[in-house]
Amino acid sequence: MAVKIRRTYKGAATSAVIDSAGVTSATQTSVGLNTSPADWPSGKFFVVAAPGTSQEEKMCVTISGSVLTVVDPAVSSVSASVNGRGVDDTTARSTISAGAVVYPVFTAIDANEANELTSTYANQGGIVFQGASTFTQLAIGTAGQVLKVNSGATAPEWGAVPLADNSVTSAKIAVLTNTTPKTADFTLASADRNTNILCDKSTEIIVTVPLNSSVSLPVGYQVSFVQIGAGQVTFSGASGVTINSDSSKNKIATRYSAASLIQTSANVWVLFGHLAA
Repeated sequence: MAVKIRRTYKGAATSAVIDSAGVTSATQTSVGLNTSPADWPSGKFFVVAAPGTSQEEKMCVTISGSVLTVVDPAVSSVSASVNGRGVDDTTARSTISAGAVVYPVFTAIDANEANELTSTYANQGGIVFQGASTFTQLAIGTAGQVLKVNSGATAPEWGAVPLADNSVTSAKIAVLTNTTPKTADFTLASADRNTNILCDKSTEIIVTVPLNSSVSLPVGYQVSFVQIGAGQVTFSGASGVTINSDSSKNKIATRYSAASLIQTSANVWVLFGHLAA
């Protein structure tokens, strides 16, 4: 079983009695009382009628004034069926006499549903969710996984989050804050992507942007540069590479200034920052 709709409870609720109409059918879904109890639950709850007699029956009901309406204990809507009659191992009675005592009760159904939920929490770190008809536990995932919806959009699951370049990994996250020193001329490499390169040379340092056919750098590749040394940083594209910039400037303007490169399409780049011709 699994809880479909919450039921309500009230401590020390007083008893009432069935009115003169009584219960005359095992499928009857409306039962009148001789009074309107002010201290009964306000939502869906269980009652026992004629306790300790041959007519004893438990029902799931709601109350409005002095009228009980039988409801299904497993769904939210009021039903014309008899799913709320004869619950908790009792029998739907065709006759319950006028004047029979009625009062709210806590049933084995309530206890079993609570126990079902508690027992489903079987393992440390597990997550319990509502399955198709029962509570289900999802065991804890592994390090680095995130909680997401499965492919059928019916349940949670642990896994990696797919991105354009496959998935989130610790190595990729680390690269975002990576700082690399360079002290000589160099050609951009795959490992330089999303890094900050500190150019530290006393004389000019040349950064060469390679053709994609020689070094596979994807569109969207980005890298930043800071001129740490006195030597000016100059950007040069290999044959077939286009570097677009403000007024075709291709150098970092001054020491401690910065610039960035982004590949906008295959072998076409944009250079921007504090630049000089």
